[in-house]
Amino acid sequence: NASSEDLRPIVAAFQGFGLEREDRPGSYAARNLGIAASKGQILAFTDSDCLPDAGWIEAGVRALAEHPDCGAVGGRIEMVARDPQRITLFDLHDLVWGMPQRVYVERYGLAATANLFAHRWVFDRIGAFDAAFKSCGDCEWSFRLEAAGIALVYANDARICHPTRSSLGDFVRRRRRITGGFHQLEPLLDSKYPHKNFEVPKT
Repeated sequence: NASSEDLRPIVAAFQGFGLEREDRPGSYAARNLGIAASKGQILAFTDSDCLPDAGWIEAGVRALAEHPDCGAVGGRIEMVARDPQRITLFDLHDLVWGMPQRVYVERYGLAATANLFAHRWVFDRIGAFDAAFKSCGDCEWSFRLEAAGIALVYANDARICHPTRSSLGDFVRRRRRITGGFHQLEPLLDSKYPHKNFEVPKT
């Protein structure tokens, strides 16, 4: 969203793909535009720097079909070094702590939107992402999912690879963004979801 690049020539080379532009900053505003523009009954989300497996969509859709009582699926997020020939301390941090989606789903009842599948009816029922969040909007949406009594499951075979942060600048920018997200989320944890006892992740 709000990209300075003209991506239309790239998208035009792939049949069946479309491009939507969201000028507001923030991934959740962009995701909401994608939801509004989509036509399918199952929506899949990942991040612009992630590389899904060739069978990612098939695995995510299969997980939804195998759990007819669930409304959303969080898939595996595997951290990979941005440059395997030049591993930094910041790469090692991400490789060790990473984004443990199974822990997110099974312990905290949330799924990172770097790898998320959901039925359209879920968004019809609980609403889209809160575009005011620049980070942790997936936490807030997942908590609404639980409050509505809609199950979330983990799918290990629906895998995407997420590059590590390799520099101090990348690390600091991410920490600043996540800290801001938790600052927005904290009042909701105190008022709406006190049972969560949610710990701030180390990443």
